[in-house]
Amino acid sequence: MAIAQAVWQAPVNQPYHPRTVVSTYTSQSSAPAVRHRLAAAPSRPIRVLVADDHPAVGASITRLLDEQPDMAVLGTATSAGAAVSQAQGVELDVVVCDYYLPGQDGLSLVAALKQLVRPPAALLYSAYACPEMTVAALLVGADGILSKSTPADALCNAIRAVADGRKVIPPLLPSAMLALGARLDADDARLCGMLIDGATRSEIAARLGISEAWIEARCWAILERLRCTLRRG
Repeated sequence: MAIAQAVWQAPVNQPYHPRTVVSTYTSQSSAPAVRHRLAAAPSRPIRVLVADDHPAVGASITRLLDEQPDMAVLGTATSAGAAVSQAQGVELDVVVCDYYLPGQDGLSLVAALKQLVRPPAALLYSAYACPEMTVAALLVGADGILSKSTPADALCNAIRAVADGRKVIPPLLPSAMLALGARLDADDARLCGMLIDGATRSEIAARLGISEAWIEARCWAILERLRCTLRRG
């Protein structure tokens, strides 16, 4: 339980930074350069799909990204189903999705995207980003989570980062993680700690000596528990 204990028992006034974090809270001019796939293919922009149930918000995000010389928005969707349908018909690098979507939520959308033959990176972009949602996003395989309260250039930096295969996870205060851990049993807390620290399901299975099927089943059980918390919130 070393990893989980490092999270749950850290000093409550010090934020916990997973080893997979890419900072997205600084301006593009001051942030360190992020190596993304354009370094290998400078002629091709990052291909993005925007999924948000508010058309005005989706249009605003599209305008911002279309202003970036290294990005191209190939489509927008107002529901999870529409986003998956579009993602099946075009090769994408990144899908930017809201959490609250009609029919299925953003977590279900991320899970569906990761089942595609060529799964794009998935960035959860929500006004309700919180520790519970961060952990839930990791459970379904999201590549990043970002609050809509962050500056516009933070979104662009996050898209570049996940397109390059990096994780974009906000710092987690141990006090918040302790509160979250109190709602989980010891095994689930340990599993969440490993996921937060950047371990893959196969790495966790090998480390614990259990099957990936068990890991997957526990992830979905924890996810449903966190979803109940998010609905109440």
